[in-house]
Amino acid sequence: MKYKTIKIPGHPRSGSHWINRIIDLNFFDGSDYLRHYGGHPWGNGRRAPIYLNAPKQAVIYTHRNIEDTVNSIYRMRHRFGLDQDDYEKFSTTPMKRMYNPRLKVDAVRDTIKKTDKITQVDRLLAQRTETVPEYIKKHIHSWREHINKSNFMFLYYDDLANNFEETMLRVAHFLGSNKTQFQDEQKRVGWREREDDAWEKPGNKTSKE
Repeated sequence: MKYKTIKIPGHPRSGSHWINRIIDLNFFDGSDYLRHYGGHPWGNGRRAPIYLNAPKQAVIYTHRNIEDTVNSIYRMRHRFGLDQDDYEKFSTTPMKRMYNPRLKVDAVRDTIKKTDKITQVDRLLAQRTETVPEYIKKHIHSWREHINKSNFMFLYYDDLANNFEETMLRVAHFLGSNKTQFQDEQKRVGWREREDDAWEKPGNKTSKE
C-alpha cells in the first residue's frame, strides 16, 4: 500500500464503524478497527489538515444518504440528547432547541472485542443551530473542498453496502493495494440504543446502522 496509516472520519451515523472495520479487516490485520476511527470533525476545522498533512496517511471520509442518516440519528436520539419523539418535528427543529442533557440513555457500542454500555448523553450536537438534515449536508460539504487531494477519498456508505466488491476495488486502488478479493463483516458494530434491536446486514434493503 501507498499509506502506512488511514484516518476515517465521517458525519454522525454515516456507517463509519462498519467501514472502519471493513478497512481494518482487508488492508490491515483486523485486530483493532478503532485505530483508524477519525470521529466527526469538520472538513474546514482544525483536525482536517492534521489528518490530511500527516506523512504517508490516507483519509477516507464516509457519508450516507440524508434520509437514512436522519432516520438513524432519530433512532439514536436519546444518546445525542435530542428530546423529540415526533419524527416530523425531530427532522425540522434546530437541534439546540431539542437538546436535553438529562435524558435517560440506554445504549451500547459494539466493537467486535466487547460491548460497552453507554448511559451518558453525548454533547456533540448540543449547540447546533441547524436541523439534523441541514447539519449533515453542511458536514458533507465541508469535506468536499479536499476532493482533489491525492490522499483523500469520499466513500459513500450506500455504494459499499449495495456494491461491495466494486467499491472495495476502488478503495484498494486508492490505497495502492493489489487486492482483488475482500472480506465483509457479518457482525453488528457501532452504536445503538438497546430498544433498537432491528438490524440486518448492510446491503439488504432494510439495513440499519
